[in-house]
Amino acid sequence: MFILAYTAAIVYFSIYGSQSLLLVLRSEFGTSEATTSLMITSVLIPLGIAPLLYGYLLESVPTKKLLLWSVSLLAATALAIFFAEHFWLILGLRFCQGLIIPAILTAIMTYISTMYHGREMQYGFGVYIASNIMGAFVGRLASGAVSTMFGWRYAFLALFILLLICLIVLQRLSPAPKADFERLTPRDIMDTLRRPRCLRVYLLVSCAFFVFVSIPNFLPFRLAEITGGISEFRIGIAYSGLLMGIVVALNCHKLVNLLGSEAKTIRAGLCFFLAGSLFFLSESTSVIFAGMFVFSAGMALLQSTCSGYINKLATTRKGVANGLYLSIYYTGGSLGSYLPGWVYTNLGWNYYIYGLLIVIFAALFLARGLTSDRDACPIRIDSTPL
Repeated sequence: MFILAYTAAIVYFSIYGSQSLLLVLRSEFGTSEATTSLMITSVLIPLGIAPLLYGYLLESVPTKKLLLWSVSLLAATALAIFFAEHFWLILGLRFCQGLIIPAILTAIMTYISTMYHGREMQYGFGVYIASNIMGAFVGRLASGAVSTMFGWRYAFLALFILLLICLIVLQRLSPAPKADFERLTPRDIMDTLRRPRCLRVYLLVSCAFFVFVSIPNFLPFRLAEITGGISEFRIGIAYSGLLMGIVVALNCHKLVNLLGSEAKTIRAGLCFFLAGSLFFLSESTSVIFAGMFVFSAGMALLQSTCSGYINKLATTRKGVANGLYLSIYYTGGSLGSYLPGWVYTNLGWNYYIYGLLIVIFAALFLARGLTSDRDACPIRIDSTPL
């Protein structure tokens, strides 16, 4: 599990480490806030599409081999960004990273779901989510620190070195049992989405991720607006609240037992998430810093529960369920990383937050329909194309 956790952490380092660099990138390349935010959007867009295609790879390529090849390609793109001179070339390389990352994440999720069962699987996904959170936080903090000391390019060089280490430790990963995969077809997708509880889980977690990506993505600009100027390292420190999510993720299975069901835990997570979002209406950096802890705790509880819940409901063909989960999840994130920026630019920060609160209320409405955790979400065995 340690090897999978380390791999997941480095992958999330690569996704979110750039957030601490947005201010310095805007300054160096002379781009707007919305355009600069494409550093994150360019990765998340393919993350919303590619998972639907990776069932084909997982069907024919062993999980361990897929991980090794994908991590190698990710390392190559990180090194290429270190040498890139033009902003749009960097965005192109980031887009390539977004095409590679779903192979790694889908393989990890499938590995966990085939190696662990029952409560162990819920705990395994808790560790997975905790690793994601740790990687996202350390990525932001380390990128900010390296950029402040040496320049933003060296943050990508540091990522390259960490990915090389990842390749070394992946060599020791034992082969996973063959998972139950068949080719994903439009019929598979529609049959899955017609299951009401599956669809609700997919949509509500997508809404939550829309908000969860958006606020940290535009937070550097807000902090600079409040303080009049802030370093990349201090921006990285502002994300410290993400660490609260690790505690929650590792104890998610206990919280599910305490609350009695996954459905109740999902609603509790959304309530914490809503409360945390309200903190960002403040003009105090201290209040915003504290709010990040509540905000992250709510999202971690929600994400940890939903990841395990989908695998619990998908009694067969878990790779398809995971691929569809990641696709819808990251589609929400890619939209949230860019579109709300126009509200922020044209109407200001408060209206930007008000708009995001509406999205959270939509997720809460969807969660109301999760009245029973007993209904399974099987995916069709008959995979004949339409």
